[in-house]
Amino acid sequence: MQAFLVFLMGLGHLVVELSGGALPMLLPALKNDFHLSYTAVSVIVQVATLSATLTQPLFGIWSDRISSRWLLSTSCFLSSLGLAIVGWAGSFALILLGVLINGLGTAAFHPESSKQAFLASDPGKAAISLSIFSAGGGIGYGLGPLAATLLLAGGGRRGMAVLLLPAAVTALLIQFSQPALARFNSRPGTNADNRSAAPDHNPGATRYILALLVLFVTFRSWINIGVTTFMPLYFVNHLKGDPAYAGIWLTVFLLTGALGTLAGAPLADRIGKKATLGLSFVGLIPAFILFPHVSGIWGLVLAGWAGFALLLSTAIAIVYAQEVLPHRAGLAASLMMGLGVGLGSLGTLLMGRIADLHGVLAALAVMAALVPPTLLIIMLLPNEKSSTSLLHFTQDKIH
Repeated sequence: MQAFLVFLMGLGHLVVELSGGALPMLLPALKNDFHLSYTAVSVIVQVATLSATLTQPLFGIWSDRISSRWLLSTSCFLSSLGLAIVGWAGSFALILLGVLINGLGTAAFHPESSKQAFLASDPGKAAISLSIFSAGGGIGYGLGPLAATLLLAGGGRRGMAVLLLPAAVTALLIQFSQPALARFNSRPGTNADNRSAAPDHNPGATRYILALLVLFVTFRSWINIGVTTFMPLYFVNHLKGDPAYAGIWLTVFLLTGALGTLAGAPLADRIGKKATLGLSFVGLIPAFILFPHVSGIWGLVLAGWAGFALLLSTAIAIVYAQEVLPHRAGLAASLMMGLGVGLGSLGTLLMGRIADLHGVLAALAVMAALVPPTLLIIMLLPNEKSSTSLLHFTQDKIH
């Protein structure tokens, strides 16, 4: 039953992120239909991302204090409903309303679902469960551009409403599983009891590690959102290329990112969490060097390389946070998937302005410049794997 619940949360994550992954492929169509500037496109991305991220800590606090399992099915459907509204929108205001609804659905889903995946894991296997959960989202986000490309070709922007069908089916599956979720969470001796009861004996060390992790996720998300936002625009508007190639490129980037998410946990078990985070960003350096110089099949190979490397760290950062804040697993996850991602998305406004003034290639160069400071943040993290040793190690550093 535990494995089933973890996979179910991963499936819900896939459906929620499917709509998020489809949005970048809508941006060129929205830009052309409404004659938008790059800055206006960045505003759309900001509303979508900030509503999906900065509100997550609020849902995380709610999830930790009050049983919120009913949000799982509701938010799963809302995320796709928002994208359908964007597809049918006839004004810029309706576009913003649609991405707002999409974002709030995403924000409501993440803390409760990631908490359920964390609590359903076997002792010492939280990274594996969170990798499965995160990979579900990565696969959904990766399939989003491909789904959007096909739906745009078949029915234009209004074709996005088709995504309501898988959302409705998944929401019903989650709803029917509510009794199983309730029984598992209330069963004596489960991880829910053990982890929720863990006190915070070292708040100073906890804040130190969480601050570093939020900063790390902020920079990683700035790069990730920048790639998914501006690479399709680079191919379609700057290179005057085929939109279908842009969709395939983005799909390869995101799907290999999902593979990287799955690979992160076993790799961290072998070489440690900190080393895995460092390897993730070292691998990005040659990718950014080669980006402007390759195309065709080699461009797709590079997309796969970059996606795998960048998202190798996804589940690791979440588990890091939940290990140092085990009694508030929903809040810990929301800080990583919500606050960190939201802060990172703010960089797209700057990149949009740079793209308007100096071109899309200049905006992409900003992302490359973020790699060295991110490596420095990783170096400041402690090496130990367990939450206890992390806290003791950091207390020694502070004092």
